[in-house]
Amino acid sequence: MKPGEVISCFEIKTLFVKRSFWLMLFCLHWVSQDFAICSDIEKNIISFPNIQVASNHTGTIEINLDNQESISSGQIEFEYDSTIGFDIDEAEASTVTRTKSFVIAHSKVSTDPENVKVLLIFYSMLGTPIEPGSGSIIKLVYKTSEEASGETSIQINVAETILSDESGNELALSYENGLVYIDDKPPVVEKPVLKNPPDNSVLNLTGQQLSTNPFSDLNDDTYHQKTHWQVSSDSYYSTLILDIESEKSLTSLLIFKIMLKNDTTYFWRVCFSNGNQFSEWSDSFSFTIENQQNNDKNANGISDSQDLTDTTLDLDNNDVSDIYQDDFKCLKAMKGNISIGVKSNEDTIIESIESIDSSSITDTTNKPDITLPYGLIGFRLKGNPGFKSDVDIYLSTPLPDNSIWYKYDYLNGWFDYSEHTTISSDRKTVTVMLQDGEFGDLDGTKNGIIVDPSGPGIQNITKPGNKIDNDYDNSNCFISTILWHD
Repeated sequence: MKPGEVISCFEIKTLFVKRSFWLMLFCLHWVSQDFAICSDIEKNIISFPNIQVASNHTGTIEINLDNQESISSGQIEFEYDSTIGFDIDEAEASTVTRTKSFVIAHSKVSTDPENVKVLLIFYSMLGTPIEPGSGSIIKLVYKTSEEASGETSIQINVAETILSDESGNELALSYENGLVYIDDKPPVVEKPVLKNPPDNSVLNLTGQQLSTNPFSDLNDDTYHQKTHWQVSSDSYYSTLILDIESEKSLTSLLIFKIMLKNDTTYFWRVCFSNGNQFSEWSDSFSFTIENQQNNDKNANGISDSQDLTDTTLDLDNNDVSDIYQDDFKCLKAMKGNISIGVKSNEDTIIESIESIDSSSITDTTNKPDITLPYGLIGFRLKGNPGFKSDVDIYLSTPLPDNSIWYKYDYLNGWFDYSEHTTISSDRKTVTVMLQDGEFGDLDGTKNGIIVDPSGPGIQNITKPGNKIDNDYDNSNCFISTILWHD
């Protein structure tokens, strides 16, 4: 290092033992003249320091590997906030002497500016591993903008980070007290086993209940506290339609019909956590939704059983029949003799809507004593990743004064969504505010799609000697609904 040169780095130092206690130290060094020198990092912890960004600079990121055993391949996913003007160049990655027979690939699996995710994969084309030694194995390039300023925190996605020895054996990662470890022993939490639907199933376009075998750990002294669920339309899990961690849905999860499409194959997997440590991912299962266009003959994203054909219906009062408007979808609710229409804005496409029987959701977490007279309305909206949208829901009957807009999601169960809804003075239009991957979005990921089941609920009032009728059906009262994008 030259006098006066500032070299800053982040290191991922990993320590693990394979059978006869072999040691590997895995270090990533960020070399530049722009960042403050990083603080010391403890061994066998994957960690990134905060980095102070300087403007208008290009630098290299050197990934160094100190290892006592041969390494055949690896995969690392990390994420960062690019809104401060710092970004990884997606086009530039190169091998060095130690990896001259390797293929290096990296891509941004998420381009949300506030949460850019980069997946880096390296493997040998000739079967020649990275031999024991020390030094750089990969170089990446970063750039900063003219307006670059602030501090960034780069974080590793543990579930997507893999290191393999020469025999192809995957090394164990664990999570404890906010830190990521590469272990010197197999994980305590055993690898989950998927149960239903069986692998390679062909299914109808309905809601699908995913389930796993029970949680297990090697020591039989920890408990199942959380499950990470992923569903993707590709086997690499780069196009997620669901990505959530749930403390409620531990071995079973309902995938709503509106999340799925005809003639499409989906892949799913889970990992378990005991609160301190995650298991490795389960094996991946797939299921295919068979082509059932006969259930939606006009291919408008509404089941024929709920579709409306009334050419005189004009819920938004614009003198154009609702069924002929490209930005408008409407249906008849499965209960209550009411028509509901949903209208998108210019930047949003309504892909499908559905009236849902609320009793199909067996999870009653936080569910108050309410009646849902028209069931729930489910929507799938498409837009740009991370988009926000105010969606207008039109009702053929005014919303009653005592109704509250309720929502269901995997993390909170049932909850009052009034904070993000506005009701018109005639109570026939409800505006619902949503954001992809954030409030109002069921799928838990910024994927350009918002999926949500919601609807109006009426608090049950019990008087002594009176029985509450949960099949209440009064066409003079109503509910509200919500939507979003792919």
